[in-house]
Amino acid sequence: MMNLSKVVGDFVGAQKSINAHLSQRIDSVESSLNKKMDEVQSDLSQKIDNLQYSISRFANLNKVQEKGNFPSQPHQNSKGIHQVEAQKEESSMVKEVKTVITLRSGKEVDLPTSKLEHKVESEIEKGKREEIKGKKKGKSTEKDDYDLNID
Repeated sequence: MMNLSKVVGDFVGAQKSINAHLSQRIDSVESSLNKKMDEVQSDLSQKIDNLQYSISRFANLNKVQEKGNFPSQPHQNSKGIHQVEAQKEESSMVKEVKTVITLRSGKEVDLPTSKLEHKVESEIEKGKREEIKGKKKGKSTEKDDYDLNID
């Protein structure tokens, strides 16, 4: 019996030593796992903060959109033809601008000309009419002169 109690005593002592070693090992693994989880959590927290910052920047960019541009039309109509030429006195002057508006139905509409442009055109036409009238009057006086010379 003595032998049995000695074997059980040795077994219990060895088991206590093994249990203590396993307990230390579990504590070590738990500690390293907690450390790794804290690192992952802080990394994720930083990434979430970066995403929130980026989203707020994009939201602010949307609010500071140029006047006249609707969200459905972020770009200028590409069908307009714009030509700009530089002159000596002025840094730049628009020579010809043709603007076309495309409606939702797909129909294309030219913009009406401005009053200034219309006024310039009507003055040119008026000058041409006067020039034509002057030529007609000049021809009729030449005929009269010709008739006078014949008599």
